Amino acid sequence: MISIKQLNDYFTDVVSRSQGIKSMMLISSEADFGLAIRNLSPEKFPAMLLIIPSADSVAPTPDSVSEVTTCLVYIIQKVEASDQTPASFVDVISVTQELMTLVKWIMLGDKGLHGPGHITHDINLNGMHTDPEYNFFGCHGWSLSFTIVNPGF
Repeated sequence: MISIKQLNDYFTDVVSRSQGIKSMMLISSEADFGLAIRNLSPEKFPAMLLIIPSADSVAPTPDSVSEVTTCLVYIIQKVEASDQTPASFVDVISVTQELMTLVKWIMLGDKGLHGPGHITHDINLNGMHTDPEYNFFGCHGWSLSFTIVNPGF
């Protein structure tokens, strides 16, 4: 499984290079999402929330063991449902979409720059999946799931 510290440090760096995402928080599960949102002040949005990933082993033989780590990242903006208009919805979803696209470009560039041992080296670019998030714990934005395949445990 990938190092949680390396994953956290990497996405903290991505946020610093994004020039638009105001904060990043590592959370233990999607169940902790609501608590994390409540603990972030309004000036910390748009925010990135990174879920601690899960991993599955792939071991066709004892000599050929790898793990597929599934990562989930959110770029979200807290919204007040009572203040939402169609135009403000489009604004929020557009801004967070641009930020998510930037994050993917940063990850792609880093994959090309770094060798084995770096978080992005083994990202499966074929498996990246982006979903819109609407009124998810009072937030709009996007989620990105992707896998990282590493040799061994």
